[in-house]
Amino acid sequence: MNKRLYPFELNGRYGYHDEDGHVVISPQYDYAYDFSDNLAGVGLSGKYGYIDGKGNICIPCIYDEVGMFYKGTACVFVPTGYGVIDRSGRFMIPPMYESASSFHEGISLVSLRGKFGFVNEQNRFVIPPIYEDASGFDSAGWACVALRGAYRYINRAGETVLEMGDFDEANPFHENLAIVRRGAQYMYVDRNGKPLLNTAYDDAIGSSEGFLGVKKHGKWGFVNLGGDLVSDMKYDEISPFHHGMAAVCILKKWGVIDSLGKEILPCRYEAIRIYSKTMLWIFLADAGGCYIRPTGEVIRPRNARGQAIR
Repeated sequence: MNKRLYPFELNGRYGYHDEDGHVVISPQYDYAYDFSDNLAGVGLSGKYGYIDGKGNICIPCIYDEVGMFYKGTACVFVPTGYGVIDRSGRFMIPPMYESASSFHEGISLVSLRGKFGFVNEQNRFVIPPIYEDASGFDSAGWACVALRGAYRYINRAGETVLEMGDFDEANPFHENLAIVRRGAQYMYVDRNGKPLLNTAYDDAIGSSEGFLGVKKHGKWGFVNLGGDLVSDMKYDEISPFHHGMAAVCILKKWGVIDSLGKEILPCRYEAIRIYSKTMLWIFLADAGGCYIRPTGEVIRPRNARGQAIR
């Protein structure tokens, strides 16, 4: 699939158009998810399956829930539990778990009887299900886990690489920084467990594109890796930076700022999603959802003749 396709809704049915609004797959589904790994999850008659970029059903709509494909595998749910399928729909992991993830370098994070562990592609536990909480392995091969209330980071062999016993909570690393909590205070640490900044915050979100989303005195904003403000601390909610932009919220209305903290879109939308440098999705309660450029230009679905469809 050469061009990225975007799901859109028209008269209660979902299809896909390209970045210029040209309809590639006509609205025919009850629901449609984003493409990933050249497949997209779609819903028909209460069940879900997958299509390719031409709208061909590659995996029939037989599942109750579907996840996004990643390097040839995806997590799905049926009444017996969560499992993992390949691109043919074959179960690599049988649907027997309380949760599961697609495979990352041959390992899937699963939960069984309230405990988390890791299985290989033969559904054998390579790290037993002993943890109360766990994340998938990051690009450095570390996973964040909790055992008997204490957090630590382990490698793919299950060996501890960093103890976090001094903290009440730890989270996965993003851009080599992890958010940890002691009491009611949050901070960032590096892979040696050393705090990045001397400042603690009331809350925080993961590092993205070199920016840290932090909360102080009830309001959110962004700082750089040196702790310097790059936006005003005035937002009620924020999302991480993507493609040089971040969604921000004031009084339940969302807008977009750039990496200098400058407003790109005002806070007037019920929801915003940043897809790329040139494509955003917005939602207004009285007008529904649509795609726009950062300049505000609206991208409307168009037929083969270039006419907007309604």
